[in-house]
Amino acid sequence: MKITLIYNWSVRDDELLPVYLKNKGYEIDIIQNTDDGPRRYKKGYKIINFLQCYRMAKKALDNSKDGDVIISMCSTPGIFASIFQKKKQSVKILAVNLLCDFSKDNFQSRLRNLFYTKAFKNKNLYSTCNTKRDFDTYYSKFDIQGKNRIFKLPDGIKVLKDIKRQKKNTDKITIFSAGASARDWKTLSDLAKKMESVQFNIVARASDWSSEYNSPNINVFFNIPHEQYVEKLKNSDYVLIPLNSDVTAGVLVLFDAVNYGKIPLITKTPTTVEYISKDFEGILLTEMKNPRDIQNKLLNIMKMDDEEENKIFQALYSYLYDNFSEESYSNNIIKIIESEEFVS
Repeated sequence: MKITLIYNWSVRDDELLPVYLKNKGYEIDIIQNTDDGPRRYKKGYKIINFLQCYRMAKKALDNSKDGDVIISMCSTPGIFASIFQKKKQSVKILAVNLLCDFSKDNFQSRLRNLFYTKAFKNKNLYSTCNTKRDFDTYYSKFDIQGKNRIFKLPDGIKVLKDIKRQKKNTDKITIFSAGASARDWKTLSDLAKKMESVQFNIVARASDWSSEYNSPNINVFFNIPHEQYVEKLKNSDYVLIPLNSDVTAGVLVLFDAVNYGKIPLITKTPTTVEYISKDFEGILLTEMKNPRDIQNKLLNIMKMDDEEENKIFQALYSYLYDNFSEESYSNNIIKIIESEEFVS
């Protein structure tokens, strides 16, 4: 059996999934979109990319025979492959990462729904999404027949190996925070005014910050290079990710914190709870827009000794590595294509 991987971007030299599949004994073919430069972000590129996805899907189908598998690493080429697959061709298709916004009812969204509904009429099409909370919506919107057509597949994020917690500063505690989407800088500012002896270093967008958030113990940096962001993260004792909406999870900052040996606290949302082990939800998850709750949880951690903090950090690190790392992601895809639901 041959597996064709379709990437709608240029594949990295260190891409793990092809390596993992080869190690399992599979024959691999890679189709990638090398048109991965700055013009991808220009207006009108969506139409060009639409055609590119179609061409990659057609190439994958032409190069596959009965019993082979196509894995589309974003859903669009997989949807095309399902629609244009010949009725007699028996090739399983896994369209990874369904990510559809149903908040707007316009021509574009209705056209997308028609495409996806037609694609799922093909019983050879399977897909994945980040959370089971969205399963019912997709089954309903795309009229998906049969069970086990969608699998849960959390994103794979780079988790560095053998990370240890960095010890906190014994002189003055510094808390780092960063991000753009749905960051609750007002609540963080209210918190800083309650914790005058703690230094807060924040990386934010200038357009998101108000002068009323300023405080003597807040240093805010706008639109700085990534290297400076990392430096300020490294020089902190803890990381705080305050969110004011369920829409964005702040996951990249969460993983950066752990990769640099810091204990993060993050607002509790339906998404963020998936990234924190249940054993530590009461310690690391904070109530939305509640500076008093954040303060209490920060003070609780700050008074812990090194052994207690090490235990929390290592448990969080292991949980993220085992469930959300690139290695875990690759293993989960293999589990899907080898599962009874997919094979049968």
